[in-house]
Amino acid sequence: AKAEAAIVFELDLDAIGVKGTLLGIELVDGKDAYKVSYVLPSGKKTFSWYSVKNNLLIKTSSMEKTEQGNMEVVNQISDYREVKGVLFPHTIKTAIGDVIFESIETNTGVKDEVFSIK
Repeated sequence: AKAEAAIVFELDLDAIGVKGTLLGIELVDGKDAYKVSYVLPSGKKTFSWYSVKNNLLIKTSSMEKTEQGNMEVVNQISDYREVKGVLFPHTIKTAIGDVIFESIETNTGVKDEVFSIK
C-alpha cells in the first residue's frame, strides 16, 4: 500500500519495497526513452518510460483488474512546466480522456486538517 500511495515512488524504491529494473531503450512517440519495470511489494508489475533527453517520465503502463477482466492502463505524460523550481506535467493522456492542468500551485497555505482522514 505504501508504494501505491507514494506520490513519486521512484525517489526511494528500497524504503517502500519496490524493485526497479532497466529493460533498455524504446521509442515513445518517435523519441528514445528508457523503459523501466517496477515490481511492487504486492507483486503487481508496472512499466515506466523516461525520456533519454531529459529523464522526465513520459509514459506509464500497468494491468488493472476491472469488471470486464484485466485491462492495460496506459498514461502518456507531457507538457512539463516549471512551478516554483519543480517541473510538473500539465497533460496526461489516457484511454478514457485527457487530463489537462491549466495551472498548478504549490504551498498555497492549505491547513493540515484538510488532509486528515475521518
